[in-house]
Amino acid sequence: MKKITAVFLALILTMFSFTACSAEPVYSGIERTASAGVAAVTFNCAAPWGSLLKGTQSSARVKKFAAYMNAVKPDFIGTQEMNNDWLSELSEQMADYEFYGVARGGDKNEKQSELNAVFWLKDKYTLIDSGTFWLSETPEKESRYTGAGCNRVCTWVLLQNKETNAQYLHMNTHLDNMSEEAQGYGANVILAEEQKLTAQYPNAAVILTGDFNQTRGMRAHSAVSAVLNDSLTAAESGEIKGTYQEWGEQENAEPIDFIFSSSDLTAVNYEVLDDLSNGYVSDHYGVYTEFVTVREQVMYKSVRGLLIFILNHKIFNN
Repeated sequence: MKKITAVFLALILTMFSFTACSAEPVYSGIERTASAGVAAVTFNCAAPWGSLLKGTQSSARVKKFAAYMNAVKPDFIGTQEMNNDWLSELSEQMADYEFYGVARGGDKNEKQSELNAVFWLKDKYTLIDSGTFWLSETPEKESRYTGAGCNRVCTWVLLQNKETNAQYLHMNTHLDNMSEEAQGYGANVILAEEQKLTAQYPNAAVILTGDFNQTRGMRAHSAVSAVLNDSLTAAESGEIKGTYQEWGEQENAEPIDFIFSSSDLTAVNYEVLDDLSNGYVSDHYGVYTEFVTVREQVMYKSVRGLLIFILNHKIFNN
């Protein structure tokens, strides 16, 4: 009887798994606020994690992530908790994108060591340079900060728009989850490396994406906010929502996933990617931000002001 029950349960789970993996998820896109702008996403994918019983197993979610990103179509995507299994599938399912990432190392299964892979639209941007550094006392080599729960890295790419030649330095990270001291130290390493990179590439606008594992006002967030603009507070639109929900087990009011930018970019739209119509993509929600350059922002406001004037003029005349 026990054997029959075990076989029956295994069959049910297999059928459930097949159904979850074979369904084709559909997501709505986001209408760009300004056509000349650039859009970035940060998304902790939790690629190695999930539960078959809850339908959140990794193999069922990779299609959802690909479908969501293909619908939203950001210029750049910074991912955390990515792994090679997902990258292998995403290289086919997200054919409009190229990606770069380096395994952080120090994991039990080195073949599936987590990456902070960065994606970009390959027909729109050319990769000029790239690199990865560790958030430790020796950032130039695989290492771990004393007291940190595991190795932590920041991966960066320098991208150039093929039409306008505008350059973007996209940095993407995942701060430690065990130690606020390690988080703060990691943030300082990122800012030091950002200073070096912007000195090397002075024409590049900076976008920093990441899972900070802490909320606004805490040590790491405060350090970065003193140098770069948090799109959550800089955007003209957007509602503050929590971004870590632990597969629906938590409902936090404060986000821990952020997108920052240098002062030559202005955030004009901010959204939390919390569409659950196809189930959970991850135990985090993604964050979407759209930017325009300072010059584009002046033009954007002028055009918007003109449209408002025309609409009001028509209303009063009628």
